Amino acid sequence: MAAWKAWPQSAYPGTVYRDYSRCLPDYLRGLARDAYQRRNGEIAKLTSPAAIAERQRQIKDAFWRIVG
Repeated sequence: MAAWKAWPQSAYPGTVYRDYSRCLPDYLRGLARDAYQRRNGEIAKLTSPAAIAERQRQIKDAFWRIVG
């Protein structure tokens, strides 16, 4: 995944221009997209009420660990 967009500059052949103001937002958007896809994949695996309850317990425990 390229986190930046590059445009050729005619004044300097072989070099590319990076829109540095977009680097961080593009990188963070990619991280969020990947996390969202992983989450959706895990949720798709839940096939029973017991599996759903276990997932809820795991998420609740992780939340409380994170917030202290």
